[in-house]
Amino acid sequence: MSGGLRSAYTSTTIDSLPDELLLSIGRRAQLGPLRICAVCARWRRIGLDNKLLWTRIFLEDDRADWSVNRAEYFVARAGVLPLTIQRVGTDADAIRIDNFVLALLPRCRSFMYRDIALADASRPAFVRLLLQSQSSTLEGLCLDTVRGMEVAFHNAEALPVIANQFPSLCQLTVSNVCLPLSHMMAASRCIALLVNNSDHDLCQHEKAFGLEVDRLVSALPTLRVFRVFYQLGEYHERNSFTDPRDHFHMHNALVTLRSTIEELGLLAVPTIWPSPRQLEVISLLSTYAISPLLQLLAAAPNLVYLNIQAWYWPPIAAVPADFQVRDLPRLESVYFWELHEVFIQQIFSAFRTPRLRNLQLLGIYRDEETAFSLDEVFRGWNLPYLETFVLSSSPHDYQGDHTYPSLALGRMLRGGNLPRLHGLSIPTTGWGWVTAADLRDAVDALRDPAVAPSLVAAQLAQSDPPLDPDWIREAMHERNAQLGVKRRLRLAVLVKDNAADAVQEDGDE
Repeated sequence: MSGGLRSAYTSTTIDSLPDELLLSIGRRAQLGPLRICAVCARWRRIGLDNKLLWTRIFLEDDRADWSVNRAEYFVARAGVLPLTIQRVGTDADAIRIDNFVLALLPRCRSFMYRDIALADASRPAFVRLLLQSQSSTLEGLCLDTVRGMEVAFHNAEALPVIANQFPSLCQLTVSNVCLPLSHMMAASRCIALLVNNSDHDLCQHEKAFGLEVDRLVSALPTLRVFRVFYQLGEYHERNSFTDPRDHFHMHNALVTLRSTIEELGLLAVPTIWPSPRQLEVISLLSTYAISPLLQLLAAAPNLVYLNIQAWYWPPIAAVPADFQVRDLPRLESVYFWELHEVFIQQIFSAFRTPRLRNLQLLGIYRDEETAFSLDEVFRGWNLPYLETFVLSSSPHDYQGDHTYPSLALGRMLRGGNLPRLHGLSIPTTGWGWVTAADLRDAVDALRDPAVAPSLVAAQLAQSDPPLDPDWIREAMHERNAQLGVKRRLRLAVLVKDNAADAVQEDGDE
């Protein structure tokens, strides 16, 4: 029987795979329909027969004629299926694309217009026409510019009502495009709203943009996704606000949304939190306020994903002495980018994360006055569900003398409870995360296949002085000789230019 099975397996070729599987392979490889059709006659037939492949259309303003001609072919092949259109604007004249988009909007499912050309005075007029058009199929709309763009309606009769123009719209993203959104969104079914306005002076709301956000929340009391990145907000340890119009009342907004809100993105945090028990995703940028953050996390027991970025200054405040350690029982993913290491210490010392699966600590800032050992923070690495761990230091961190407490990687692997860890990456070549002794201890630990038994891919920074690649290769051979093919560990040791030393065994590639 085994011989028959082996023969059947080795005789299988890609030509014997069903059309649906070949199409799935093409999508997984992110091949567009034109590339799929260029593979061979069979793939061409599959691509031409599948109308869904042709529904994604990309338009470039600086190649208007080419874009429209190509898109017309896609539209013809897509039949009557709803379209997804992405448009990129530049400073070129794009009237032909304007007319093409407006003609197709009634059959669009999603339209994204990013990098809108600000030098072209016709752009606000196009956006007005777009918003005054009608499409019963449009579910997602994104308008994005790098700098602020004002789009005003000069009389109430011309003001579009989203509920009438786009009755199926459920997600709206507006970045640096200033609109009278609260009036437009009344009675809308939209459940996801993303607003960013970094250029207040060019906006019709002037310094009262926060009040406009308050009105938006009142107009959309059933929002599930709410991201508003436009100012520093209500609480910030390093700033105070004297103009009450310049920030919206986040606490009041969250009281309104607390029974529906599932995803929240802010530039700051309120000083007092309601209990957003449905909240699953939090994204915070440049807040530096540990106490309100801890209150937020404590009030969100169903949190699944935590994303914090650009908290690179050391915190001023400490964790309140009366704050009791709590569990975040559903938290699965943590993504920290450019955080000062003390914030990491404060957050993970205040909460237990028993089901954490993905931990990414990227661009972490360290200094000799606050450096600590991660082993202490993560309580001996008792993370039985952890699958991936990535750690790196900020390339802009030039403080200290490289004598910080290290990761103690060998102790982490050997003594931690990490049965599901399959991906490990520590690409930083300096700042003390992995010393020569740590790297040697880690490689020695990995000789034992019982250490991190699910680990199949690791990238580690080479130490200074460097370890012998032949010695590392010999250690990996010892581990892999005791494992099956599917569990073989591929270890790459990164030198200073982030190229990998060849420490894999022959044939692993």
